[in-house]
Amino acid sequence: MARRPYETEETDFGLRLVASRDAGEGKRYVRVSAYLFPLAVAVPVGTRDASGRLDGFEVHTYVPIDDTHSWRFDFGFKRSRVVVTEKDVHRRLVIGPNYRRIPNAENHYLQDREMQRTKNFTGMVDFLSHDSCATESMGALYDRSAEHLGLSDKAVIAVRRLMLDKIKEFQDTGEAPHVIRDPELNVMDHAESTYDVFSEDWHEHWPHLTETVEQLLTRRETAGAR
Repeated sequence: MARRPYETEETDFGLRLVASRDAGEGKRYVRVSAYLFPLAVAVPVGTRDASGRLDGFEVHTYVPIDDTHSWRFDFGFKRSRVVVTEKDVHRRLVIGPNYRRIPNAENHYLQDREMQRTKNFTGMVDFLSHDSCATESMGALYDRSAEHLGLSDKAVIAVRRLMLDKIKEFQDTGEAPHVIRDPELNVMDHAESTYDVFSEDWHEHWPHLTETVEQLLTRRETAGAR
């Protein structure tokens, strides 16, 4: 069976976004992110612990403040420790005292033409500047009907479709999506983001990611009864 480089799966928390690439010797590099409806995305960044598991990840939350702007809040953690080091908050180097990025559209993201000629394609220091330039340079409001989406935009299509479906559902029922009223159901172990290199199907490699909240609770209860 052919392996798809990009997959999306609708879940009880939003969407699971899966990207894979050939890693040689019959193995694939697989990266899983989680779109937590409606405002957050869990992304696998960081190093591995002694067991080989990704030692934590980040959750980026985008909070609208008007029709064309949002605040972005990044939350990161380590499974192996609670102490925060300067290395953990490296983005302080590119965030000013007003909590805005120092490289921004007004200063052309501090693009360095010599760096562009000799070091990298963009001439920018870090990926935060790369992402900002790509998303902000299209303008505050963009005519999406003029887009030409490709294979790598599969997740973008899936997120937009989900949002439109949930808006319609809310208009019809008055029930806001992904509102957890029962604390017992506030279990998001399966919303983890991670990456690894392996040969089997990713559902088999990470079986806990494909469970629902109810299945997770049942497994916990069963384990506790033993």
